[in-house]
Amino acid sequence: MASTDQESGTPAVNSNNISYEPVGKPQKLVLMSTVTRIVCLGLWLFIVILLFIALIVLATNSKTIEDIPITLNVQNVSAYSYMLSVIVFGLVYSLWRLGFSIYLFITNVKGYFLIDFYGDKIISYLLATGTAAGFAATKDVKTYFSQQFQLLDLEDGELDGFCSMGYASASLVLIAFICTAMLSVMSSYAFAANAKPRA
Repeated sequence: MASTDQESGTPAVNSNNISYEPVGKPQKLVLMSTVTRIVCLGLWLFIVILLFIALIVLATNSKTIEDIPITLNVQNVSAYSYMLSVIVFGLVYSLWRLGFSIYLFITNVKGYFLIDFYGDKIISYLLATGTAAGFAATKDVKTYFSQQFQLLDLEDGELDGFCSMGYASASLVLIAFICTAMLSVMSSYAFAANAKPRA
């Protein structure tokens, strides 16, 4: 219980009970926030690079089988067409998020967590479906034409390069999905923290 100074009538302060706020705490919080935003920028840049490479690999992947004859490319494999659309959409969104994040970082604005919350989740789900479509389509193409080659007594190695490129593109999209899923979790935490009522 606080005692009273008899002469001044003001509460006497016991120096042993004074609690001091650590001087370094605010600086530490600011530093963690800055590091987190830099990590997000790095992840978005990494996603842009991954999707750009995946786009080039998938768009240029083509194989002509003269013995059947047929040409396999992104236009006549519907799952590849879907994955290409997902890659393009993801690349456009990632470029926008990267530029917007750089702007927020330079202007020292915390950001619009509602846009981050919904946008990051939608793009991560799309990349997940694109990844699944790419792996499934490559496996189906390999299996189907392997059977056709056996029926025609042809060598079963003509599609190795084509399928390898398909798997490579799908793998890049998979890594991009993992990164967007991480960013989606981070934006969810930021949205939840921003939505908490202040006392």
